[in-house]
Amino acid sequence: KLPEGDATPEWADIDWEAPLASPEMDARISRYMFGSYAAISTLSLAGGVALGMRTFDTSAAVELIEKEGGKKPTIEAEAQAMRAAVRALGWGTALSFGVTAAGVLTAKYIIGIETIA
Repeated sequence: KLPEGDATPEWADIDWEAPLASPEMDARISRYMFGSYAAISTLSLAGGVALGMRTFDTSAAVELIEKEGGKKPTIEAEAQAMRAAVRALGWGTALSFGVTAAGVLTAKYIIGIETIA
């Protein structure tokens, strides 16, 4: 609600389209977006690594490895580990592509960004 009388607030005179129309502002926004995305991605990766390390350290696998005393795994155990690794890589890749697609669609259709520059 605007105040009554002749006084108009400062924000009423602002051209809200002008800041985004200048090329230097677009470049600054792009750098901020890239920096934010890189920081969030790094924190996400670090969190995943920390969670994976914590999960392994508290799992029964560590006890089994210590109990076995360095005994080589069987061929069946190696095959099962390879299947689990391939499955994890596949799901991780699918999740990465899904998040990327969601980000692009959000930027294009919700935020209204048409180009990177």
